[in-house]
Amino acid sequence: MPSYKLTYFNGRGRAENIRLCFAAAGVKYEDKRIDAKEWQQLKPKTTHGFLPVLEVDGKSLSQSTAILCFVASAVGLNGKDKFESGKVHEVICTVNDFIEKLIKVVFEKDETKKADAMKDLLAEAVPKTLNILKNTLGGKLWLVGSEMTAADLVVYNSFEDVVTMAKEQGMDIFAEYRALEEHANRVKNTPKIKKWLETRPVTSFYISHFQKAFTTSRSIYLPLVIHSMWLKAYATCVDFNFRWNIDMPSYKLTYFDARGGAEVTRLALAAAGVNYTDVRFKREEWGRVKSTTPQGKLPIFEVNGTVIPQSRAMLRFIAREHDLYGTNNMQNTWVDVVIETVQDLNEQMFKFFFENDEAEQAKLHNKLLDATVPDFMKVCTDILGNKEWMVGDKLTIADLAVINAFDYIIPMFTKAKGKDVYKGFPAMKTHADRVKNVPQIKAWLEKRPVTEFPGYTGIPRQSPSSRPVRRSGTMSAYKLTYFEAKGVAEVSRLALAVAGVNYEDIRVSQEDWPTQKPKFPQGKLPVLEAGSNIFPQSRAILRFIAREHGLYGIDNIQNTEVDVIIETVQDLSELMFRSVFDPNEQKKAELYKELMEQAVPKFAGIFERILENKAWLVGEQLTIADLAVFNVFDYINHMSIRKQEPSVYTKYPVLKSHTERVKSNEKVKAWLDMRPDTVY
Repeated sequence: MPSYKLTYFNGRGRAENIRLCFAAAGVKYEDKRIDAKEWQQLKPKTTHGFLPVLEVDGKSLSQSTAILCFVASAVGLNGKDKFESGKVHEVICTVNDFIEKLIKVVFEKDETKKADAMKDLLAEAVPKTLNILKNTLGGKLWLVGSEMTAADLVVYNSFEDVVTMAKEQGMDIFAEYRALEEHANRVKNTPKIKKWLETRPVTSFYISHFQKAFTTSRSIYLPLVIHSMWLKAYATCVDFNFRWNIDMPSYKLTYFDARGGAEVTRLALAAAGVNYTDVRFKREEWGRVKSTTPQGKLPIFEVNGTVIPQSRAMLRFIAREHDLYGTNNMQNTWVDVVIETVQDLNEQMFKFFFENDEAEQAKLHNKLLDATVPDFMKVCTDILGNKEWMVGDKLTIADLAVINAFDYIIPMFTKAKGKDVYKGFPAMKTHADRVKNVPQIKAWLEKRPVTEFPGYTGIPRQSPSSRPVRRSGTMSAYKLTYFEAKGVAEVSRLALAVAGVNYEDIRVSQEDWPTQKPKFPQGKLPVLEAGSNIFPQSRAILRFIAREHGLYGIDNIQNTEVDVIIETVQDLSELMFRSVFDPNEQKKAELYKELMEQAVPKFAGIFERILENKAWLVGEQLTIADLAVFNVFDYINHMSIRKQEPSVYTKYPVLKSHTERVKSNEKVKAWLDMRPDTVY
């Protein structure tokens, strides 16, 4: 049997669901409870700087939900098959979704807005959550399957103190949900759970002034119950008198004194209503600071001291953490499509801004305003359709990215063309106004520093010549379309191979492409067809596959670590492809030298440091991060060998071992053996 040690404070909090799982399964573990003084000594040694932490045979696992899912699976409380396991996680996510909504209410500073938000929460979120749980239970004894699972324990634990406090005030919170009341009684009277409840340490769970308030007015009872439920899941005990300290993450964003590559992140933080430290450097200070950053570039984002580089990785972290992504994998992928499409726009804008040749810059300027911007507007208009928001029925980072890009384009377009960029695109104008009138966004736009340097702005590498298409119909097999090459589709093919998924691998010849091009979203490849959706943008496709098939990490921290690596690989890939396809032979030779003498050592060093003493780049299993790094160095190594130079792995033994580990995966090996032999 494995050896388990669970470390948390002397309170129920975020560890109690895990303890209940151990109790229900009758599995022995060390229940390590620490005080505030011990925590100050332990905190620097933990992975993420917060508790609980579970040690399994000496190996450490963080993040309460990740631990809960692991323990549930390990002790047989995760359902009898994959579908039941999915339903267990569905219930856990339902409870977590409610808590996330609650957090926004708890931390709203404006008391009037807070009162209104609380009313909405009580009128909509509370009954909605209870009805979902009621319907999930149906006429069964347990929420999932025919036996008790972690789902039952999480729901029971979430309402335990609420029910007790309600009864003390003569209130019946389960008046319309008798089946849930019976379910709670069934859980707590299970012999092993009953024994745990009788023998566990007695700890207080809600702040004393909340408890006092309960006795003063029944009219305020329910809002305080909601606060109590949130505290139960998120509070952190700080001493043995059971006072509680809300341990929200500490955010710090560092960039230049400009909007640039950090502004969408700032907009996301504003939309989320979270406090953060907005550190801004002068350009002349960059030389002093550069060597202290993980990849020698800004922005960087710190979460409780953990540094996240790569602007789109930090943006996705915030979106997942604060409900600014979609509500399912399909929606998440459409958000990714929009983010990558905006990035195309940004890269073309960069090209224009930083071109030194005045004649060439004039050409880029004309192409930008005459073709790229209007085509980009058409793409966005079609994605928006008749909806209020770019994706789904709520604000996401997709909306923020689009309005941020056009914030830069509007003055340039108006000056050059003498007209509004939104002319002819009324839906996009209405969308922009809608986003800018979101209270938190409006407040940020009014108070943000006025900066001169345009920084991060946007225009696509290629002008989209057709529009994203959504087809009706039921879910079907995947169909991946790309050229007769590995190129930017190969990591997706590797991911599909690892997932063991059958798909159509459609390859378009260069001769056929001009006639095929108008048929595809944004006039570019690859595209992935998945059921009723056609996804453009290679990295959006890759993330969709990863989320769908367990290749993206087990929690938001790991998702973000994967994103950092994907974006870092992209930096290396761009230089690599330029060294291959630049039309000027002398320039191509210079770029190849830069690639091999500067870029490869830099990026190999980054990845070897991440891999130090680990089998995989993120977590304890293969992810798309491993496939992306393997793929780009596989290209570069073949480039080196074709020039009769030593293998690129000669100087990087850790990277070489990682490559061999990826290639030894049976499904990867099978794909490498059977894939078409192409140069690129």
